[in-house]
Amino acid sequence: MDAQPWPLQPTGRKHRELWEDPLSDLEWLRCTKLRDRDFVQKDELHDTWCQIVAAYTPLKMTKPGDKLVALGGVARVVQDVVVRGYVAGLWMECFIQGLLWHVVAGHEKRPVEYRAPSWSWAAVEGMVRNHDEGTAARFVYLWRRELARVINAAASMHDGDASRTGKVYGAHLRIRGMLKEAQITDPADANQFYNTEETLVFDDAAITGKVHVDALEETRGQAYLMPLLARADKNKHHGLGSNTPCEILGIVLHRDGDTYRRIGSFSASEITLQHFADCVEQHIIFADGDQK
Repeated sequence: MDAQPWPLQPTGRKHRELWEDPLSDLEWLRCTKLRDRDFVQKDELHDTWCQIVAAYTPLKMTKPGDKLVALGGVARVVQDVVVRGYVAGLWMECFIQGLLWHVVAGHEKRPVEYRAPSWSWAAVEGMVRNHDEGTAARFVYLWRRELARVINAAASMHDGDASRTGKVYGAHLRIRGMLKEAQITDPADANQFYNTEETLVFDDAAITGKVHVDALEETRGQAYLMPLLARADKNKHHGLGSNTPCEILGIVLHRDGDTYRRIGSFSASEITLQHFADCVEQHIIFADGDQK
């Protein structure tokens, strides 16, 4: 199925079936007026957007460079109920959660033509899901703590794109967070981290987790882990402290001089924040494309 830019209410039976549930959720968001930035409502926004991205990303584009353009109509609807901005397919309202996407099917090489920054789901091919989707319904059962903070995020757009939901020519992102060195190796050499796609060697302690590479050409070798979110079961723990067994979600980076680019994501269960105790918080800069 080829994807073309469409209005809010697409015509055609297949498109109606594809967008029925996400659009219903968007109307709910419009009615509740997400102006107070209540945390549960923020998660509702995040979960709704995850559903839309998951439904949209498997589609084959007639013009691959228009991946963000084709979703622009839906993004403009969300702008009616969101206080903060939209940058290259992610919402500032829930940006840290939005970074936790991963490709679940249809891995390919990154497109030759630039269309989005490495940290955006629009930069890769294949169906995209999010490690932290579905949390709105489970909010009352989970302790959650964001482990990084966005300092600024901006994208270079066409001068006439007032809504900033169209084609992206470059982007800049600065996050304050932690980095931990790691090695991506062959799955046959699995040690602490194991995934059917890649293995991540991480510390000396026994840790179970998964690594998802974003594209086929992402190379093995030196990498950096950036933890973004910690979650713990409220039924088992009274809070989320540094020694609380929890699940940690984050992204995997490659360093290019003074800046970084994303090459994958990771999730690790039954570990503690102490595994990152030796990491000093720093400003991590992502920059690519046209920075004018």
